[in-house]
Amino acid sequence: MLTALIAASLGLVAVSTAPASAGTVCSGWGETGHVYVIDPTFYAGTFVKFETDAVDGPTFDFSVQADTVISFQLGGNGLTPYETPYWQVFDQNGAYITTATANRTGGNCVSNQKFFTDSGSLGTVHTYRAVYRGGNSGTAVFQQAHFRFIFDRVPPNPDPNPDPDPNPDPCGRLLICL
Repeated sequence: MLTALIAASLGLVAVSTAPASAGTVCSGWGETGHVYVIDPTFYAGTFVKFETDAVDGPTFDFSVQADTVISFQLGGNGLTPYETPYWQVFDQNGAYITTATANRTGGNCVSNQKFFTDSGSLGTVHTYRAVYRGGNSGTAVFQQAHFRFIFDRVPPNPDPNPDPDPNPDPCGRLLICL
């Protein structure tokens, strides 16, 4: 601090530089690496996990209807340029189901959101675990618990009378009915 005051009184400018390894690759809102899920069916909003969040921390839980297609978007900001974030999906028993691969980041550290769908039978739980690398920190995040689809809502019963005409005419198109 004293050096800065002496430099200022002499009209000198002091410039502080960070080590080359600490250079900022990503700027703006994306300075800290993070991934997100956007608008899962019936849930408006963006649900974010940051590289600084615990890998096995709490998840965003979405109670959804069984045997129904759920649509959502995945993406991220502040990620290492030219890499592809992805989510590994596991069932309620910890068994691997699939991988949801997002869009590759550009030089701007952004993985533009991409649409996905999911579905499960009653009682099924799908946990999405994110894998990505922070753009500025270089922090590798492996299988960070991000969100879960909990298929715990019973689908509606099928219509026992699928007739589209709620008031059927027993005579059909006949003008005179005996």
